[in-house]
Amino acid sequence: MEMNEIPAIVCLSHGPFGQALADTAQVIYGKAEALHAIVLEEGMDIDDYMEKLEELIVRYSEKVFFLVDIQGGTPYNCLMRAARKHRLHAIAGANVPVLLELLASRDVCPLERLADAVMANAGGSVGNLKPRLEHFFGM
Repeated sequence: MEMNEIPAIVCLSHGPFGQALADTAQVIYGKAEALHAIVLEEGMDIDDYMEKLEELIVRYSEKVFFLVDIQGGTPYNCLMRAARKHRLHAIAGANVPVLLELLASRDVCPLERLADAVMANAGGSVGNLKPRLEHFFGM
């Protein structure tokens, strides 16, 4: 896949989480092209948020993968609204391992299969550490 074919990744979030997520991933992964965040700030007009979302969809000719903080929240609902007009791809439940997997996979996996590939590899990124703490430290 050529660089210009790599889909953009857009982190959608409440507050600064999406930008912090993108920044954190780049500390680990390195500079990432076509990585964006659209953050919903307190008091922000939903139409302004939708406009930013639509701008990126059009800019990348629908070759965009969205990583949303939570299902059912306003960023998620805006994405669903945009999906009425555009063919979109997304995962909800944003975290650093999922974003790193997206960055590593987007140039080798077709956009249509990217969500499944990422979920297969990063789906277990959340875990209960209590058994490990008990094993190693007797906690």
